[in-house]
Amino acid sequence: MTETNSLAILTEASKMLAQANTLQKVQEFKNMALTAADFAKRKGMATEIVGSAMGYAFDAERKMGEMLAATERATGGDAQRTRFQDGIESPPTLAALGIKPKDSMDAQMVSKLPEKKYEEKREKLVTGTIKTLGRIHGEIKREEVKEIKIREISKAAKNKIMPKDITLFCCDLTTTKITPGSIDAIVTDPPYGKEYLPLYTKLSEKAALWLRDGGTLAVMIGHTQIMEIMQELSKHLHYQWMFAYFLEGAPTQIKNPLINSRWKPVLWYTKGEKSTGCRMDVFKSDAPDKSLHDWGQSESGMDAIVKCFCRPGDTVLDPFMGAGTTGVIAVRNKMKFTGIELDKKTFKIAEDRIKCEL
Repeated sequence: MTETNSLAILTEASKMLAQANTLQKVQEFKNMALTAADFAKRKGMATEIVGSAMGYAFDAERKMGEMLAATERATGGDAQRTRFQDGIESPPTLAALGIKPKDSMDAQMVSKLPEKKYEEKREKLVTGTIKTLGRIHGEIKREEVKEIKIREISKAAKNKIMPKDITLFCCDLTTTKITPGSIDAIVTDPPYGKEYLPLYTKLSEKAALWLRDGGTLAVMIGHTQIMEIMQELSKHLHYQWMFAYFLEGAPTQIKNPLINSRWKPVLWYTKGEKSTGCRMDVFKSDAPDKSLHDWGQSESGMDAIVKCFCRPGDTVLDPFMGAGTTGVIAVRNKMKFTGIELDKKTFKIAEDRIKCEL
């Protein structure tokens, strides 16, 4: 099969799916689309062909979910009895339909997605951003759990008033107005990646302005731009040490060079050269908590970092606050907190989480 033939077949796929009028036929179409995607991938065909096949498999799954939701099926003891009783045919079981229970649940989950959300997920498959239906299902489930958790946090935070020693800004760090020399420590985990390097230049400038003399910047970073980040941070601050932040759970794969990493660097800088106290240079963390933010860290890990550099009564700043884990830990340890977050929805999550600690 050539790429030209493959594209010709795929252009007929939407018509074939529309004509599939039974669950068995839709299931067969889905399996055919997945087989086509696998074949195209193994033969090194264009990403467009693989993505198109995966998109049609996702379409079939959605249609299957809609049909399943509308189909009465036998359950429990009915599933073990004959399908014919007193001359009346009982509803079919999933097994009789040739559909596994997990496939049924996944299909119905996909069918319940709002149109806009569905198209977003389909686009990820078509472009190859996400390569399997299983990973798409996992993303959808995580988002459902996140929404439930957000509602619970919002309910718990209702009617709670933020005290004066907690200040939150929903804006960019470059436009934030913080009193110079008023911050004891900055503890933060900025976005990773080459495109975010300019943020570290801004962070260095603002840290030098906002920190008190001898104040600390503890910044978690990725591995791939360590030298460039250190160069930017050193323009306005004094480098002290690199700490190791060990993570539970699956390792993170770094592609160039090929490394399975189980730790992250935490860089320690100060305003001025002087530092006080003796510190252990290893932090241990539970698995990262991504339930409220894609880049979230665990409370246990951030607790270890905050306690290493801060004392009760200190003013702690996180200029990349995210879902507010650093703020939660600061409040829990009787510290003052200032947080900055650009995204409005994420800011609201952080605000409510911190209120829940009051």
